[in-house]
Amino acid sequence: DPRSESFNEGHSQEHFKDTVTDEFIAQHTRIALSLSPELTTQFIEVKVIQGCVYLDGFVQSRKQKKAAENCVENLCGVIDVFNRLYIPHH
Repeated sequence: DPRSESFNEGHSQEHFKDTVTDEFIAQHTRIALSLSPELTTQFIEVKVIQGCVYLDGFVQSRKQKKAAENCVENLCGVIDVFNRLYIPHH
């Protein structure tokens, strides 16, 4: 039973970080970004290398840039987030 203490003892966060693939993280990152009401994800590109998430593209405001980072930093398997999003000048 996943709710039992004995199950959780053998399945620590470190264990999942070792077994989660970059593609798994990338898929979950894209889903999380697409579900965020603050973001327009069509301009955000996601790349994951050894658990590090790289966000490239552009957003409309500093608030959206921070929201994108906050959206993915605590996803399973994410080691670090490199927020390379920029805000174009109008």
